[in-house]
Amino acid sequence: MNSKNQIVATANIINNMYRLNTPGGDYACMSEVGEQNIFLWHQRMGHLNFDRLKKMPENADHVTFSANTQSLTCVTCKEGKQTRLPFKSEGNRSTVPLQLVHSDICGPMETQTIGSAKYFLTFTNDYTKNVNVYFLSKKSDTLTKFKEFKNEVENQLNSLIKILRTDNGLE
Repeated sequence: MNSKNQIVATANIINNMYRLNTPGGDYACMSEVGEQNIFLWHQRMGHLNFDRLKKMPENADHVTFSANTQSLTCVTCKEGKQTRLPFKSEGNRSTVPLQLVHSDICGPMETQTIGSAKYFLTFTNDYTKNVNVYFLSKKSDTLTKFKEFKNEVENQLNSLIKILRTDNGLE
């Protein structure tokens, strides 16, 4: 209904869908089509490559391109194909276990564990890539868990931790 309470359209339910009753008939639209910009079509077609796009006038009626199709470059396509170079390897990897241990703490988590931990602490042996994970109820338990880890791995590997590296994060 419109603003004057007149019925504008009616619909029937067919297969659980409303089918709008509209006057039928064949419709034809007239428009004037001139030469098209190939860059505009390149974007419209989801950045289709230009070689494929150049074939479009052969396969579609009333499509011609006005741009010089010899040297076509799209900045967006170039940027999308760029890749980052890999990080340089430092070459300073550990040569023996416990020469370098990385540590990080994560939390507080929204949901506590069954043991009421809201944080977890990791220690990664740079040489073996072995990771030890400890759950913490509060952040202040970090030193206690580090001492526990240190005692465990130094006794197990009969070696001392030389360097402990952290990200100095403010978790």
